[in-house]
Amino acid sequence: PPQQNGTMTDDETARKNILVGEVARIYHIKQYKFKFDWIQIFNLESGFGEKDLERKKRDLFRILHPDKSAKYARDAGGEERLKAAYD
Repeated sequence: PPQQNGTMTDDETARKNILVGEVARIYHIKQYKFKFDWIQIFNLESGFGEKDLERKKRDLFRILHPDKSAKYARDAGGEERLKAAYD
């Protein structure tokens, strides 16, 4: 539960930090037009399997989903940047 004095819990801080890092990483990949490499976006190892890809996709989409991350959007560069990373 959120703390009453307006500060974030350790879990909220960790979630915010993960979101900010993932948005920045994906934005960088898209901005510099790397070959839109899903291997980079999903942090996959070479030789990955279908299960690995699906697990990574679920994990990343859970982090970036606007319903879950809207309150940290400003920290991640704004709602537009968050939406761009999610799309």
